[in-house]
Amino acid sequence: MRIELTFKVLRPGQKLPFSYQYNLAEWIYYCLSRGKRNFSKFLYYGAYSRSKHEFKLMSFSRLSIPQDGRKIFKRHLEVWADQVKLELRFLAREEDQEDIMMAFEQRRLRLGDGRMGIDLEVVKVEELQMPHIEDGAAPMRTQTPLVLSRMEEHRGKMVPQYLHPMDQGYQKILLDRLIDNYQLASPHGLLAPAQELINGPELSFKLLSNKEDISRKGTDLQPHSRRFAERVIGYLFDFELQGPAEILRLAYLGGLGAKNAMGFGCVRFNYKE
Repeated sequence: MRIELTFKVLRPGQKLPFSYQYNLAEWIYYCLSRGKRNFSKFLYYGAYSRSKHEFKLMSFSRLSIPQDGRKIFKRHLEVWADQVKLELRFLAREEDQEDIMMAFEQRRLRLGDGRMGIDLEVVKVEELQMPHIEDGAAPMRTQTPLVLSRMEEHRGKMVPQYLHPMDQGYQKILLDRLIDNYQLASPHGLLAPAQELINGPELSFKLLSNKEDISRKGTDLQPHSRRFAERVIGYLFDFELQGPAEILRLAYLGGLGAKNAMGFGCVRFNYKE
């Protein structure tokens, strides 16, 4: 399901830092935990997990701010718009969708990083139509940075090495993670049985962007916590994903790569008009 939240900006002119994903993800979980049903535990504690891999059933876009309603500075935006919007996507059962939408109604949000932020209030919750998805190859584009990494030793410690889309092994890691997510979710009735993956078109990833068109984005998670601060590197680019319709639907709703529930790897179809 797709949901669009429309927020009223309560105090125009406030400053919004570029790294706000962690704060936004926390607010989403908070809303889900205070709804008619507590969906946050279902999402946060890895209802669909195997080993150390947890698949968290959701992705979300960047905040949509009108161009004439913002001023861009080196480390933040000034938000002067009256309203801003956010798209949320969930891999959810039909019977749960109304309760999920109700969980966000009339909620308030202080969005920022602890030092600066903007005050928002939800004034509209709208379900958006799903795009038509069918078997085959689909051109896509990342809406938020896609994050992939592998653990490597550095000065005696294992640390994540963030991968560029042109790095060797990038395609395999991306597709292996997508297949793993599919196998985790399909037994719970959220996707067609995994046999569809075997019978459908071959799964493949093709990078469409040239090197100079791939945009590197660094994001600070919990930047003011010495213990938990983390610098995450992701990339924005165009690509083609080929596979069964259910795999494409999973990528569209749940995101690609890692840290989807933190606001990374949200993708859209990029069909030309």
